[in-house]
Amino acid sequence: MSEIGIFEAKTKFSELCTQVEEAGAEYVITRRGRPIARITGVAPEQEDASGLLERMAQTDQAHGKISEDEADFPEVWLHRSSGRADPLAEEN
Repeated sequence: MSEIGIFEAKTKFSELCTQVEEAGAEYVITRRGRPIARITGVAPEQEDASGLLERMAQTDQAHGKISEDEADFPEVWLHRSSGRADPLAEEN
């Protein structure tokens, strides 16, 4: 863990953040030689499976379940909210 003075940390803050993010560096910020703060990385949030399943259920409820045949056709997704019975049918 590297020490850096508060003035230098202020002037190089963006660079310090890049080093923390990309290289996992950690810094102790000092004022007149005394440690006053620490800059460290934050662990990425991991979404639990229940949150994903809940959102999938909400999507199915709002838009109806998609069949395996429809999954291969992205244009189906574009027209699902239009209320047309056959999203691949030509418009009049």
